[in-house]
Amino acid sequence: MASLSLKKVKIKNGNEVSIRSANIEDAKATLNIKRSSILEEIHQLVTPSEFKTTLESEAKWIEKHLDNPYYIAIVAILNNEIVGLIDFSNGENERISHTGDFGMSVDTSVRSLGIGTHLLQALIDWAKSTKKIEKINLRVHSDNEIAIGLYKKMGFDIEGVQQKDLKYGPGKYVDTILMGKILATDKDLE
Repeated sequence: MASLSLKKVKIKNGNEVSIRSANIEDAKATLNIKRSSILEEIHQLVTPSEFKTTLESEAKWIEKHLDNPYYIAIVAILNNEIVGLIDFSNGENERISHTGDFGMSVDTSVRSLGIGTHLLQALIDWAKSTKKIEKINLRVHSDNEIAIGLYKKMGFDIEGVQQKDLKYGPGKYVDTILMGKILATDKDLE
């Protein structure tokens, strides 16, 4: 079972944010965070018309993250409201089970206050504690300069570019940047 104990952190405006594992009771709030990010229609793979997640399926998604020791969903809570979400899942096949990918959403009202940094640091700390996860990967839209800056600040390296990978409309393409952070190797674990 993957979990993260409650941790309190200060954000740039001086407020305190709680960081913890998501639980099934959070399904409505995590669904709302995802929905609001998708409705922005930028920096998302899924379009609003494709987003069909129900409250029931969101609860099952959280349950899957709770049940798998190498999956985790972490929330950020400000004033008793979930304002951020980061989730990670490792590869299912043996040869990629030491790696995994994450996605992150932060409510527009609290962006640029450091919540994303705290969520990502919580994920990195959790991944290191597993002794299995050696690398964290991500895919980011090339025009999402703020996110790319955060990932670089947190030690992620650009590993590749998939040109014209995303199509926002006729003639409107965006590249996908592949990034990764190596946490440990077999030699480090000996």
